[in-house]
Amino acid sequence: MRSFVIKTVILGSLWLGSATALMGAVTCRESPQDESGARIEVENQFFRIAVEPDVGGKIASWFDKIAQVELVQWDDGAGNGGLLDDRGGRSKAKYEATVLEQTDQIAVVRLSCRAADDLEVVKTLTFREASPVVSIHYHYRNHSQKNLFGFAVGVRNFFIPGGGTTVTVDDRYYVPTTHAIRRFKGFTM
Repeated sequence: MRSFVIKTVILGSLWLGSATALMGAVTCRESPQDESGARIEVENQFFRIAVEPDVGGKIASWFDKIAQVELVQWDDGAGNGGLLDDRGGRSKAKYEATVLEQTDQIAVVRLSCRAADDLEVVKTLTFREASPVVSIHYHYRNHSQKNLFGFAVGVRNFFIPGGGTTVTVDDRYYVPTTHAIRRFKGFTM
């Protein structure tokens, strides 16, 4: 079995001008959702985040409390969009969710899925009190002898630049690749 780790940090709302004046705890609660399954909601003074374990283990909502805007493109009906959208047939797969730690200072949520290709994806999300940053730790375990490449281990994120209700062709994305930084125009789903 081959194993490798990718660490990623997603920066949230970085309006830090009044961060020292804002104090509070991080809360994590699991709540039932409609027909798509349970939802994990995590909140501190900077954001309110909703994770959908039964729809690809994705972040379906990231509400910036400072700017009062939604930062994630999400189609409730189809489960399209979101953050941490794992490729390779996992985009709408059911992830096992476990809250590993929950205090006023920190919440840690682990999401894991082993798909038909025998690649197990484990992502651990760490939320902290008084921080607009969410730390994401990915761990991939290949339980087969197959080489995995391309989109088998890819991750997509559907941010709405500056917030709003949907991505438009006026939005621009800059993505680092192995050859250069690529620029993309937004498009509607």
